Parts: sequence; structure tokens; C-alpha cells
Amino acid sequence: MKTWKKTLIGALLSLLGFSSCEPLTPAPEYGVPVPDPDDIHDYPAEYGVPSASFRFVGEAWDDEGNLVPGIRIVVAPKGLDNNHFPSDTLYTGADGKVEGALRDDWPGYDNCQVKFEDVDGEENGGPFAEQILSRDEVSIEQTGKGNGHWYEGEFTITAKAVLKKQGE
Repeated sequence: MKTWKKTLIGALLSLLGFSSCEPLTPAPEYGVPVPDPDDIHDYPAEYGVPSASFRFVGEAWDDEGNLVPGIRIVVAPKGLDNNHFPSDTLYTGADGKVEGALRDDWPGYDNCQVKFEDVDGEENGGPFAEQILSRDEVSIEQTGKGNGHWYEGEFTITAKAVLKKQGE
């Protein structure tokens, strides 16, 4: 059979999911340890994208030094005006503080923004004006190591905002 025919057949078979690679588990007779097929961590998982775990810790204060409950906080990994990446929403509790996990599929945090907004009006002493913190105004600290492969580790994002009343 001519070379171009073999190439065409090989290309078609690969599109259908067939391959000519050797099996993933090496043969023990060559002195290579055989991974446990039930433990996926025995196999190198180099196919994927970088990932990390994120936690958010935040506080909302008024300009008189009081913590403000009921403030919605939107954390956006690539900026609030970027619709291609999902954002996370958290709310301050009765003590004006918030702590929680963010989604693990963030594509990065190098340009994150955090928006504080009053959603209950006068109920919490407001209404307060919206405040947006840029990447330079938040703290991002690595709190857990990665695995040396695609998982980059655990990170904590900390943001504190002093909110002003609307119209001030």
C-alpha cells in the first residue's frame, strides 16, 4: 500500500479514537513498577490546565469605624468588566465580616477586582456607595503548596473596604 494511503487511514482511525500507542501500564518483566490501576495518583496527570484553591476573607467598614453587615462582595479574577471569566459573590454577615471558598476554576488572579456594594439600603446604616478595589488594594497570599504539576496550591485573598454613604 502506498504511503499516502497508510497516512490517510491512520489519520481517519485517530479521528475515531484508535491509536497505536503502547499500553499505559508497563510490563513488570522490564523492572518498571506497575502502578495500581485503582489509584489515579500513581499515574502522572500532566494533561490539563493549571488550577488552584482560593479562599476569600473580607471586612466592610463604615467611615465611623463600624463593621457593616449585609454588604454584597463580588470577586472577579480578571476584572469586573470581563464577561469571559466567572465571578464569585459573597455577603458580609451580621458581624460585617465574610470568609468563604471561591471557585477553584479561576484562570488566574493577576488582575482581580473586588466590588463592595450595599444591597439592603438603609437597613445596615446606609445606603453606602459602591467601592471597587483593584489588585493593588487586596492581599493575595499563598497558604498551601502546589504539587509541582498543574495544581498551584492554596491562596487566600484578603480585602477590607471603608464604605462612604451615598452622596458624600
